[in-house]
Amino acid sequence: MLTAYRNRKAARNANKIKKPVSVELDPVTIPELFRCPISHELMKDPVILSTGISYDRNNIEKWIYEDGNHTCPVTGVALTSLEPVPNHTIRRLIQDWCVENKSYGFDRIPTPRASASSAQVNAVLVLKELLSSDHEKLHEFAKIEGSIETLATLVRKPIDSTTTNASLLAIYHLVTPSTCFNQKKLLISRFHALGLTQKLIEMLVDCTRSVCEKALGVLDGLCSIDEALESAYNNALTVPVLVKKLLRVSDIATEFSVSILWKLSKYEKSVGDDESLAKEALQVGAFQKLVLLLQVGCCLETKEKAGDLLKRWNLVRGRVECIESMDFENLKRSF
Repeated sequence: MLTAYRNRKAARNANKIKKPVSVELDPVTIPELFRCPISHELMKDPVILSTGISYDRNNIEKWIYEDGNHTCPVTGVALTSLEPVPNHTIRRLIQDWCVENKSYGFDRIPTPRASASSAQVNAVLVLKELLSSDHEKLHEFAKIEGSIETLATLVRKPIDSTTTNASLLAIYHLVTPSTCFNQKKLLISRFHALGLTQKLIEMLVDCTRSVCEKALGVLDGLCSIDEALESAYNNALTVPVLVKKLLRVSDIATEFSVSILWKLSKYEKSVGDDESLAKEALQVGAFQKLVLLLQVGCCLETKEKAGDLLKRWNLVRGRVECIESMDFENLKRSF
């Protein structure tokens, strides 16, 4: 009897204990000042234009350098300078706001690494223009101590898209074969020795259209020597990356990709390999893409190289299970 009474009393006391109340947090609205006008998302690396409007660096650099726009996206006013300037004030405010709202899932945005100074960027841009317009300056530039190493470093350790694009274009003019090929061969060897061949292949896996075109152009120039060809040939990324770029980025990117594949195929034959490159290319859909390239049209040199590759690979095709990897709906997709 006493036990039953105690049990009933314990039950009544338990009912008196207040159950924890679940509190739902109201969603936090990101302040408009902290949103990029292009993506409407929280800015991670805010920069400001000459018009006084701030944007996230990646978005505005794509707007200017890839899309070729010279106006402010918001105001439509022509930009007096195409170089975005870091907005440290907004960045610090965003960082403080993220800390205050950490409980809502906002992580503090990191402080970006120091970007190239205006003088450094301008120097690379001037160098790019100089080398593209005056080929007689190539030899003089190569004599400057540390010049080749500096350009290679700017590509291997990217600072920003402006510097990377300008550096790649400057290197392109230095390594593209011309009448003075013996001189350029020495430059190509130096760039390859600095690890540029492998770095370019890695860059091509995931890069913007602008960088992709220039990186392919430089890689095509580097593949004029056996050392670079051997390095590219032995890299497992090379063939899949090059085949992927065919008909997906731009006409010039396709031309460079075909040229590199053609050089690699010739190299494979010269070293008496077992047609491993041909088999790999066929397995990732290169044959179908080259056939389509001839159908849609291309420049004469590319047409000849594509035809040569098809003839060589057709001999191997019957022994390889080709994978139908073409996506005709996405032929013009950049990357």
